[in-house]
Amino acid sequence: MDEFFARFNMEETWDGHKIANKSDKDYRRKYLATLFDESQFRKNNGSMDDLASSFISEVVDNNYMLNYEDSTWTAEVLCTALIGSKRHNIRLFLHTQKICQGEYKWVIFNVSGKPFDLNTQDSKAPIISPMEHEIGFIGLTTISNKALCSVSAFDNVSFTADRLSMFAALLNNNLLKIETIDNVSFHFFTISGFSFKVERVERRGSYNTGWLITKLNKIQ
Repeated sequence: MDEFFARFNMEETWDGHKIANKSDKDYRRKYLATLFDESQFRKNNGSMDDLASSFISEVVDNNYMLNYEDSTWTAEVLCTALIGSKRHNIRLFLHTQKICQGEYKWVIFNVSGKPFDLNTQDSKAPIISPMEHEIGFIGLTTISNKALCSVSAFDNVSFTADRLSMFAALLNNNLLKIETIDNVSFHFFTISGFSFKVERVERRGSYNTGWLITKLNKIQ
Protein backbone atom coordinates (compact mmCIF):
# COMPACT_ATOMS: atom_id res chain seq x y z
CA MET A 1 0.00 0.00 0.00
CA ASP A 2 2.98 2.34 0.38
CA GLU A 3 3.16 2.64 -3.40
CA PHE A 4 -0.53 3.59 -3.57
CA PHE A 5 -0.01 6.32 -0.96
CA ALA A 6 3.03 7.63 -2.85
CA ARG A 7 1.18 7.67 -6.17
CA PHE A 8 -1.98 9.22 -4.69
CA ASN A 9 0.09 11.96 -3.04
CA MET A 10 2.00 12.46 -6.32
CA GLU A 11 5.33 11.61 -4.76
CA GLU A 12 6.24 8.77 -7.14
CA THR A 13 5.35 7.55 -10.63
CA TRP A 14 3.91 4.07 -11.16
CA ASP A 15 7.44 2.72 -11.81
CA GLY A 16 8.92 4.26 -8.64
CA HIS A 17 10.52 7.45 -9.95
CA LYS A 18 10.28 10.59 -7.82
CA ILE A 19 8.00 13.39 -9.07
CA ALA A 20 9.76 16.75 -8.94
CA ASN A 21 6.86 19.15 -9.59
CA LYS A 22 4.13 18.25 -7.11
CA SER A 23 2.18 21.48 -7.69
CA ASP A 24 1.11 20.67 -11.27
CA LYS A 25 -2.66 20.20 -10.86
CA ASP A 26 -3.29 19.08 -14.44
CA TYR A 27 -0.65 16.39 -14.14
CA ARG A 28 -2.11 15.22 -10.84
CA ARG A 29 -5.61 14.96 -12.36
CA LYS A 30 -4.27 12.71 -15.11
CA TYR A 31 -2.17 10.71 -12.70
CA LEU A 32 -4.97 10.12 -10.19
CA ALA A 33 -7.02 8.61 -13.02
CA THR A 34 -4.43 5.82 -13.30
CA LEU A 35 -5.21 4.75 -9.73
CA PHE A 36 -8.72 3.63 -10.71
CA ASP A 37 -9.58 0.16 -11.97
CA GLU A 38 -10.17 1.04 -15.62
CA SER A 39 -12.59 -1.84 -16.12
CA GLN A 40 -15.02 -0.15 -13.75
CA PHE A 41 -14.45 3.59 -14.06
CA ARG A 42 -13.31 4.35 -17.60
CA LYS A 43 -15.86 4.94 -20.37
CA ASN A 44 -15.63 3.47 -23.86
CA ASN A 45 -14.28 6.78 -25.18
CA GLY A 46 -11.38 6.60 -22.72
CA SER A 47 -12.58 9.29 -20.30
CA MET A 48 -13.34 8.70 -16.62
CA ASP A 49 -16.96 8.36 -15.52
CA ASP A 50 -18.67 11.29 -13.80
CA LEU A 51 -18.28 9.98 -10.25
CA ALA A 52 -14.55 9.34 -10.62
CA SER A 53 -14.08 12.72 -12.32
CA SER A 54 -15.81 14.57 -9.48
CA PHE A 55 -13.69 12.66 -6.95
CA ILE A 56 -10.48 13.61 -8.75
CA SER A 57 -11.53 17.26 -8.85
CA GLU A 58 -12.27 17.21 -5.10
CA VAL A 59 -8.84 15.73 -4.34
CA VAL A 60 -6.89 18.11 -6.59
CA ASP A 61 -8.81 21.29 -5.78
CA ASN A 62 -8.40 20.74 -2.03
CA ASN A 63 -4.95 19.15 -2.21
CA TYR A 64 -5.96 16.03 -0.24
CA MET A 65 -3.20 13.68 0.86
CA LEU A 66 -3.30 10.21 2.40
CA ASN A 67 -1.30 9.51 5.54
CA TYR A 68 -0.64 6.25 7.35
CA GLU A 69 -1.29 7.97 10.68
CA ASP A 70 -4.83 9.00 9.70
CA SER A 71 -7.79 7.46 11.49
CA THR A 72 -9.85 7.73 8.29
CA TRP A 73 -8.84 4.40 6.72
CA THR A 74 -9.43 0.79 7.69
CA ALA A 75 -8.30 -2.63 6.53
CA GLU A 76 -10.68 -5.49 5.77
CA VAL A 77 -9.13 -8.97 5.86
CA LEU A 78 -10.98 -12.05 4.62
CA CYS A 79 -9.66 -15.14 6.41
CA THR A 80 -10.26 -18.85 6.60
CA ALA A 81 -10.38 -19.78 10.28
CA LEU A 82 -10.62 -23.10 12.07
CA ILE A 83 -13.12 -22.71 14.90
CA GLY A 84 -13.41 -25.87 16.93
CA SER A 85 -13.35 -28.54 14.23
CA LYS A 86 -15.02 -26.50 11.47
CA ARG A 87 -13.61 -24.07 8.92
CA HIS A 88 -15.34 -20.74 8.41
CA ASN A 89 -14.84 -17.61 6.36
CA ILE A 90 -14.53 -14.60 8.66
CA ARG A 91 -13.74 -10.93 8.11
CA LEU A 92 -11.51 -8.89 10.38
CA PHE A 93 -11.62 -5.09 10.37
CA LEU A 94 -8.55 -3.19 11.54
CA HIS A 95 -7.38 0.39 11.95
CA THR A 96 -4.16 2.04 13.02
CA GLN A 97 -3.63 3.06 16.63
CA LYS A 98 -0.92 5.31 18.02
CA ILE A 99 1.40 3.70 20.58
CA CYS A 100 3.65 6.67 21.24
CA GLN A 101 5.17 9.55 19.30
CA GLY A 102 5.96 8.30 15.80
CA GLU A 103 4.96 4.68 16.52
CA TYR A 104 1.73 2.98 15.46
CA LYS A 105 0.22 -0.48 15.29
CA TRP A 106 -2.77 -2.19 13.66
CA VAL A 107 -5.62 -3.25 15.95
CA ILE A 108 -8.75 -5.31 15.30
CA PHE A 109 -11.92 -3.32 16.00
CA ASN A 110 -14.59 -5.58 14.52
CA VAL A 111 -15.18 -9.08 13.19
CA SER A 112 -17.94 -10.64 11.11
CA GLY A 113 -18.88 -14.12 9.94
CA LYS A 114 -21.48 -16.80 10.50
CA PRO A 115 -19.97 -18.04 13.81
CA PHE A 116 -20.48 -14.57 15.29
CA ASP A 117 -24.07 -14.08 14.14
CA LEU A 118 -26.22 -14.81 17.18
CA ASN A 119 -29.80 -15.77 16.43
CA THR A 120 -31.90 -13.15 18.17
CA GLN A 121 -35.17 -14.12 16.51
CA ASP A 122 -35.36 -17.86 17.25
CA SER A 123 -38.68 -18.15 19.07
CA LYS A 124 -38.51 -21.98 18.87
CA ALA A 125 -35.26 -22.27 20.81
CA PRO A 126 -35.54 -24.00 24.21
CA ILE A 127 -35.65 -21.72 27.24
CA ILE A 128 -34.33 -22.14 30.76
CA SER A 129 -37.30 -23.47 32.68
CA PRO A 130 -39.01 -21.12 35.14
CA MET A 131 -38.79 -23.96 37.74
CA GLU A 132 -35.01 -24.40 37.53
CA HIS A 133 -34.51 -22.57 40.84
CA GLU A 134 -36.38 -25.38 42.60
CA ILE A 135 -33.87 -28.00 41.43
CA GLY A 136 -30.64 -26.01 41.77
CA PHE A 137 -30.51 -25.23 38.04
CA ILE A 138 -29.42 -28.81 37.38
CA GLY A 139 -31.08 -28.55 33.99
CA LEU A 140 -28.19 -26.38 32.78
CA THR A 141 -26.09 -29.57 32.54
CA THR A 142 -28.45 -31.13 30.01
CA ILE A 143 -29.82 -28.13 28.18
CA SER A 144 -28.88 -28.03 24.51
CA ASN A 145 -26.10 -25.78 23.21
CA LYS A 146 -28.74 -24.23 20.99
CA ALA A 147 -30.57 -22.92 24.03
CA LEU A 148 -27.46 -21.44 25.60
CA CYS A 149 -26.49 -19.81 22.29
CA SER A 150 -29.95 -18.34 21.84
CA VAL A 151 -30.65 -14.82 23.04
CA SER A 152 -33.66 -16.25 24.87
CA ALA A 153 -31.24 -17.64 27.48
CA PHE A 154 -29.97 -14.15 28.37
CA ASP A 155 -31.38 -10.96 29.80
CA ASN A 156 -32.87 -9.25 26.77
CA VAL A 157 -32.63 -5.89 28.54
CA SER A 158 -28.92 -5.87 29.37
CA PHE A 159 -27.51 -8.39 26.87
CA THR A 160 -25.76 -7.02 23.80
CA ALA A 161 -24.00 -9.34 21.36
CA ASP A 162 -20.34 -8.33 21.13
CA ARG A 163 -18.59 -10.09 18.24
CA LEU A 164 -15.16 -8.80 19.15
CA SER A 165 -15.42 -10.23 22.68
CA MET A 166 -16.52 -13.56 21.21
CA PHE A 167 -13.52 -13.51 18.88
CA ALA A 168 -11.15 -12.68 21.76
CA ALA A 169 -12.60 -15.45 23.95
CA LEU A 170 -12.16 -18.05 21.20
CA LEU A 171 -8.57 -16.95 20.60
CA ASN A 172 -7.77 -16.90 24.32
CA ASN A 173 -9.04 -20.46 24.73
CA ASN A 174 -7.22 -21.76 21.63
CA LEU A 175 -10.52 -22.51 19.91
CA LEU A 176 -9.87 -20.32 16.88
CA LYS A 177 -6.93 -20.46 14.49
CA ILE A 178 -6.54 -18.27 11.41
CA GLU A 179 -5.28 -20.61 8.69
CA THR A 180 -5.15 -18.46 5.55
CA ILE A 181 -5.47 -14.83 4.48
CA ASP A 182 -7.68 -14.93 1.40
CA ASN A 183 -8.10 -11.26 0.52
CA VAL A 184 -7.10 -7.83 1.82
CA SER A 185 -8.79 -4.53 0.97
CA PHE A 186 -8.72 -1.02 2.38
CA HIS A 187 -11.52 1.50 2.93
CA PHE A 188 -10.85 5.24 2.95
CA PHE A 189 -13.04 8.04 4.30
CA THR A 190 -10.43 10.76 3.95
CA ILE A 191 -11.95 12.73 1.08
CA SER A 192 -14.94 14.91 1.98
CA GLY A 193 -18.11 13.58 0.38
CA PHE A 194 -16.60 10.26 -0.74
CA SER A 195 -15.58 6.83 0.43
CA PHE A 196 -13.50 4.47 -1.66
CA LYS A 197 -12.13 0.94 -1.58
CA VAL A 198 -8.66 -0.15 -2.67
CA GLU A 199 -7.81 -3.71 -3.69
CA ARG A 200 -4.92 -5.51 -5.34
CA VAL A 201 -5.59 -6.01 -9.05
CA GLU A 202 -3.14 -8.13 -11.04
CA ARG A 203 -2.89 -7.57 -14.80
CA ARG A 204 0.00 -8.68 -16.96
CA GLY A 205 1.33 -6.26 -19.54
CA SER A 206 -0.66 -3.29 -18.23
CA TYR A 207 0.20 -0.24 -16.15
CA ASN A 208 -3.33 -0.45 -14.69
CA THR A 209 -2.31 -2.99 -12.09
CA GLY A 210 -1.37 -3.20 -8.41
CA TRP A 211 -3.32 -1.40 -5.68
CA LEU A 212 -6.26 0.31 -7.40
CA ILE A 213 -9.52 1.99 -6.45
CA THR A 214 -12.18 -0.63 -7.19
CA LYS A 215 -15.19 0.99 -5.51
CA LEU A 216 -16.21 4.63 -5.07
CA ASN A 217 -19.26 5.97 -3.24
CA LYS A 218 -20.72 9.42 -2.80
CA ILE A 219 -21.59 10.05 0.85
CA GLN A 220 -23.16 12.88 2.80
